[in-house]
Amino acid sequence: MPRIFRLLTLVMLLAPLRAGAASGDGAAPTHDAATAKLMRPLFERLIAILPLALDAKAFAAPKTSASTGATLKELADGADAFAAHAAGRDEIFAFIAAALQGAAVEAPRRFARGDPDGARFLVLTMTEACIACHENLPDGPVKAQAPSQPVLQSLPMPARAWVLVMGRQFDDALQAWEDLLQSGGRPATDPAAFEDLANYLRLALSVRRDPARPRTLFEKLATKAAAPRSERDQLARWAGELEAYQRSGVLATGDLGAARRLLEDAQAKTAYSGDRAGLVAFLAAQAVAGRVVAAGKASAEERGRAYYVMGLSEAALDRQTWVAREEALLEAAIRLAPGDELAQKALARLESDARGHAGFAPSPARRAVLADLRRLVDRAGTRGRGTDP
Repeated sequence: MPRIFRLLTLVMLLAPLRAGAASGDGAAPTHDAATAKLMRPLFERLIAILPLALDAKAFAAPKTSASTGATLKELADGADAFAAHAAGRDEIFAFIAAALQGAAVEAPRRFARGDPDGARFLVLTMTEACIACHENLPDGPVKAQAPSQPVLQSLPMPARAWVLVMGRQFDDALQAWEDLLQSGGRPATDPAAFEDLANYLRLALSVRRDPARPRTLFEKLATKAAAPRSERDQLARWAGELEAYQRSGVLATGDLGAARRLLEDAQAKTAYSGDRAGLVAFLAAQAVAGRVVAAGKASAEERGRAYYVMGLSEAALDRQTWVAREEALLEAAIRLAPGDELAQKALARLESDARGHAGFAPSPARRAVLADLRRLVDRAGTRGRGTDP
């Protein structure tokens, strides 16, 4: 279930209120002042409308209809400009911007024709697009945006943490996750608690590049006598891995070879589908590969190789989101580096996902995309064997 839908359900129960791509070498970095300038008004409007979007009656109320429609129109205009700007950046940034744009353009249309529920869904999709970008983007010099305290206080966890991520208030978001994880509300073996751990780690490793902070938390959690022995042992093993990353400084390297080794280590730790043992290594692999892309200096092929690491890690973590980041990563990887040794594995994952969506056959458009990817991989393999494709 997408995290924002869980977030929506939680709020409604507890407190009713909330890929075009550049294919050339050296795609421009995503994290710059121009990006922040375009994103700021989008963020402000999303934060303004989010409490309404989390309450069906408030969102559809006649007395706020005019202001809600105007805000949705402003979001659409801002998202158009943002998507045009993103076209010169890396493939995944452009994909996320396009997802944001698609939702933003359709939302005011749905609202105007009397479909407030459809418009609300699209507002939440916009929110997830912002999160999908910020939770994987290394922190930088662009000034963070602080959500207002009334907005924050109106939201329970994990909604509060996600709004902080949207506003690039990463230290506050990490603290919010730490408070939740230490509250003892559910064991780490619970699927929802595991997702909380993964979300927290992603921020600490990909954004802050700080393995020491989660290591300290995991060591603390591992000493809780009330937790099952297996849970405490796993937390201790993860803390040991984080200590090793801290000593080596690997998260700061942006080394593709190191990213591949971390991916292989994570895969080796994963004994069966659903095994969580590789969590820390998968997220570390994503963090290192993400640095390669975010720096804006990698060639197209190098970006493709980084996307393989990021996409296969995302696939292993099996997150359910509305913004299909795993699919975008693996597709971009194949198009940029079809001859890579991971191409067959990536394509197999995409084909399996296409067959497995609720038992439905893939659409004709999706089948055409997969066939095109298959041709690229087969052609690259033929060239590698020294024969005429």
